[in-house]
Amino acid sequence: LIKKYYFCSRYAFIHSGPSDLQTQFTSMATLCVTEMKQYILGLMVILLFCQCTNRGDVQKQLDQIETQISTQPKQARSLLDSISPSDYATPDLQARYYLLHTYCDYKLMEEGTNDSLISIAEQYYSKHGTPHDQMLCLLLHGVILSNGNQGGEAMLKYKAAVVAGENCDDHFFLGQIYSFMTALCGSVFDSDGVRYATRALEEYKIHGDESYIRNAEINLGIAHMQQGHYQESIPILTSAMEEAIQQRDTMEIILSISMLAESEFYLENYDASLAHFKSVLDNYQGQGVRIYGHTALLYSLRHEADSALFYLKMAEKAVADTLANYRYYLITTAQVHNNLGNLAEAYEAQDRFISLQTKFYKGLLSQMVMREQRDFVEKQLTHTRQRNRDLIISLCIALMGILLGFLSFYLYSKQKKTELQLQEEKINLEEERAKRLLLEMELKRENQKSIIQALKQSNPVNRLRKSLSSMQAMREQDWKELYAIFNEMLPSFEQVLKSRYPLSESELQICMLLKLDFTPGDVAILTGKTKASISMMRIRLYNKYFQKEGSAKDFDEFLRTI
Repeated sequence: LIKKYYFCSRYAFIHSGPSDLQTQFTSMATLCVTEMKQYILGLMVILLFCQCTNRGDVQKQLDQIETQISTQPKQARSLLDSISPSDYATPDLQARYYLLHTYCDYKLMEEGTNDSLISIAEQYYSKHGTPHDQMLCLLLHGVILSNGNQGGEAMLKYKAAVVAGENCDDHFFLGQIYSFMTALCGSVFDSDGVRYATRALEEYKIHGDESYIRNAEINLGIAHMQQGHYQESIPILTSAMEEAIQQRDTMEIILSISMLAESEFYLENYDASLAHFKSVLDNYQGQGVRIYGHTALLYSLRHEADSALFYLKMAEKAVADTLANYRYYLITTAQVHNNLGNLAEAYEAQDRFISLQTKFYKGLLSQMVMREQRDFVEKQLTHTRQRNRDLIISLCIALMGILLGFLSFYLYSKQKKTELQLQEEKINLEEERAKRLLLEMELKRENQKSIIQALKQSNPVNRLRKSLSSMQAMREQDWKELYAIFNEMLPSFEQVLKSRYPLSESELQICMLLKLDFTPGDVAILTGKTKASISMMRIRLYNKYFQKEGSAKDFDEFLRTI
C-alpha cells in the first residue's frame, strides 16, 4: 500500500495530474494514518500533495503572466518577482521563468538583460518546447546579442527563430523577427534587407495591426535606402507618411517624413529635403541627432552659416551617450564646416572622428581576439572532454565486451553441459521406453496366446472341429456362437480389420477361422468354398490392406499380429 501511494504521488508531482487527484491524495493520507498508524507517512503524503498542487499553481501563474506581458509588462514583472525561486522545482518551470523574465525585460526596456538566463531557456526549449517557445527564446536572445554589438550572432539567432516560427502561426512575432533582421542588415553587410522588410510587411498584414503595418512600410523604405535605391523608397515612404498623418500617429509621421527627407537628400533634392526636415521640426517637434544634423548640412549647402551652426549645436545636444550617434555627429560636423569654409574646424572634427573610429575598431578587434581565444579554449576543453568521454566509453565498451565474452563462454559451456545431460536423459528415456514397449509387446503376445488357446478350447470351436471331422459346413447357430465368443475374448479383432477395409460377413468368418489356426483346407470345408477361392481371397485382402502385392501366407502372418 505504501509503495502504491508513494509512486502515485510521485507521478502526480512530476506531471501535475488532473484536479480530481486531490481527493484521492487526501483520502490516501487519511487511510495511511488510520490503518497503517504511521503519522510520518501520512505527513509525507500530504507534503507531496501540497507540492503537486503548488506546482500546478505556479504553472497557472506563469501562463497568466505570459498573457499580461504584451499589454501590462510592469504588472507582469511584479507578479513574476513575487513567485519564490524555490517554487521552480523542475527544469520546465525554470526554463519558463527565465523565458518570461527576459521577455519582461524586452517589453520594459526593449532589450534583454541577461544572456545566460535566456541561453538556459533556449537549451531546454530546443529539446522540449513548442515551436512558439523556441521562436520566442531565439528572438529574445537575438535582441540581447544585437544590443551587445554582436550583430552577426544576433542575425544567426533571428534566422533560427524564423525557421522555428515557420512551424507556428504567430505572424506578429515573425514580423518582429524580420523587422530586426532588416535593421541589422547594414551592420552585418547582409544584402537581403529588402526581402526581410517585405516579409515583415506580409506577416504584419496577416496579423492585421495597422500600426505595425505602417511601421513595416517605413522599414521597407529604409531597406531600399540602405541598398541605395532611393528612388524606390520615396513612393513607399510617401504612402506611409500619408497613412500616418491620417491616423495622427506622431512618431510614425516623424519617422516617415525624416526618412523621406533623407532619400531626397541623397537624390540631391535639397529644397524638398529641407522642407520636410523643417516640417518635422516645426510642426511635429521632431528631435534627434540625424534630423538636426541633416538640417544643418542642408543649410550649409545654402551657405546659411547661422542656421547651419544653430542646428549643428542642437545636434550636439541630442547626441547623448550613443556611440553611433556621436560618430554621425562628428562626420556631419566635418561636412558642415567644410561647406562653410571653416577648414580648421572641419579638420578637427575629422581627426576626432578618425580617432574615435580607430578606438572603436581597436576595441572591436580586442573583443574579436578575446572571443577567438575564448572559443579556442572552449574548443580545446570540449575536445579534451570529448576525448576523455570517448576513452571512458571505449574502456566501458571493452570491459563490457570482456564481461560479455566471459558470460557468453560460461552460458555456452553451461548450455552444452545441459544439452549433454538432456541428451543422456533422452537416450536413457528412449532405452527405457524401448524396454517397456518390448515388455508390453511380450505381455501382449503372451496374453494373446493365452486368449487364442482359450478360444481354441472353447465349446463353439470344439463343435467346429466335430463338424470338420464329419466334413460338414458350419451352421448359422455355430457362426453366432463363434461371433459371440470372439467379441467377448478378442473385441479388437473385428474393429481393426473393419477399420482398414469394409469386410463382408463371409470374409470376416474366414479371417476368424484363420486366426484360430485352421488350415485353408479346413476353412474351405467349414465355409463350403474351394481351397483356391480361400487362397485368392487372402491374397486380395492383403493387397487391399497394404496396397502392394503379397502372398496368402503374408496375410496369415498379419492376422496373427491382431
